[in-house]
Amino acid sequence: MKIKRYSAPDMRTALRMVQQEQGPDAVILSSHETTHGIELVAAVDYDEALMQQARSRPQARDPADSMTQMPDFDESCIPRGSSVLEEQIEAMREMLESRLDAVSTQYHSRSPGRRSAHALLGSLGIRAVHAHRLAEALDPTLDGPKARRQIVNLLAQQLPLGRRELMSRGGALALVGPTGVGKTTTVAKLAARHILQFGQGSVQLVSTDEYRIGAREQLAAFGRILGAPLHRIGRADELDDLLGSRQKDELILVDTAGMGGRDGMLQPQFQLLSRRNGLFRALCLSAATSVPDLVLQARRFADARPNCLILTKLDETGQIGPVLSYLLEQPLPLAYVSDGQQVPEDLHMPRAADLIGRALEARKLKTGEGLRACA
Repeated sequence: MKIKRYSAPDMRTALRMVQQEQGPDAVILSSHETTHGIELVAAVDYDEALMQQARSRPQARDPADSMTQMPDFDESCIPRGSSVLEEQIEAMREMLESRLDAVSTQYHSRSPGRRSAHALLGSLGIRAVHAHRLAEALDPTLDGPKARRQIVNLLAQQLPLGRRELMSRGGALALVGPTGVGKTTTVAKLAARHILQFGQGSVQLVSTDEYRIGAREQLAAFGRILGAPLHRIGRADELDDLLGSRQKDELILVDTAGMGGRDGMLQPQFQLLSRRNGLFRALCLSAATSVPDLVLQARRFADARPNCLILTKLDETGQIGPVLSYLLEQPLPLAYVSDGQQVPEDLHMPRAADLIGRALEARKLKTGEGLRACA
């Protein structure tokens, strides 16, 4: 058994070093955070019975002999939300999916159609686990072009998209999410859509953001243009009073503070929104964010208990495929997508054909292959 210690600035880099040097059969024995990043111990030709036997013997606790006495990694010692644990989980998933992709390619080699469809999804940025599952559903006798057309249809069917206009007859909706994703502009777009249908006086705007003066002023400016009053609220009873006075077909839109996922002021925001009768919550995420960061952001805003997703900034990324992969692995329906700053033109109900079309177009620009894959 060959044991070696690795040091790296983050867990993903450390696991990549292990895979490159010791191969896919390496076993992680332990890991911990250091002042310089991450340190882990990995072994190849690992013998579990031998290690258990060695652990059962009493040994001196000599720091110089730590290579043979490294303790097992214990998740319980890491606080919930720790970046170390989150990075380790994401990095391990990345490594496992890399291995699954290699296995899937070999497995599907006997079916050229499945292999072609699997490769198409991979080129779009769909995770290997989803590509494998979708390719398994294909008829193995289909040829390449037919298999690729069917895999695109299967992908479209699997995307969790809202089927009707959110708050189409009024209601109350709060937008939550990290800073910079465009919540305030999205509030303005939703307000304008509702006013176009029901007229001025049908929308009330609410700001719970007591920290960013610029955000409040931006929302106030939108309110003046749209003829929608703005309420600045900091207490739960104030929000309850406003929700209780809502009229038929009236829409109340709540713009929350945009803060980082670890900001200490998040919990008061969540408490303000929680258990409010009739208040829906939409988690706003930017399509220009990497998938690992989308996962972390969704986890950090989970205490807001969102009912749906709004995906913004589709116009600011050329890699929509990985975002589609993220949608496949989370339970919330996608209520709206936003692809620009125009109010309200650049807010749309999500359509699978449009989203997948964007992914295929990005693939065309990247590879120069055009849309032959689905021809």
